[in-house]
Amino acid sequence: GLDAMKLLSSWLSSGLKLDSDGRGFWLLYELLTGSLSVKILLDDVPQALGSILLRVSSVGSAEEVLPLLRLLENDRQFATDVMPKYKHVKKTGLSLFKGKAGKGMPEDVYACLSAKM
Repeated sequence: GLDAMKLLSSWLSSGLKLDSDGRGFWLLYELLTGSLSVKILLDDVPQALGSILLRVSSVGSAEEVLPLLRLLENDRQFATDVMPKYKHVKKTGLSLFKGKAGKGMPEDVYACLSAKM
C-alpha cells in the first residue's frame, strides 16, 4: 500500500520514458505481464497500473516497442499466460527489474512472438 504509493510517486516525479533503462519498457513489460506485482489496494491488478503508466510515459526513441506494449495492454490473457516472465531473484523488500533486460530476456520475448505469428 504505502510502499507502492511511494514507489509510484518516485516513478511519476522523475518521469517514465519507454527508452529509459530505469523506468521504461521493461518496467511496463513486467507490470503488463504480471511478473511485477505493485498494488496500492489489496484487490488492485498490476496490469491496470501498467496500463495507466503506459499512458503517461513518453515514447522517446522507443516507438518500435509501443505496439508490443499496446498488445500486452489489450490482451491480458496473452500477456499473462503466453509471454515469458522475467525470472529474477528477489533479495529483500520489493524486487524490481530495474529496467535492464536479464540475460536472454529480449531473445525469449522475440522467440515467443515469432512462434505465435
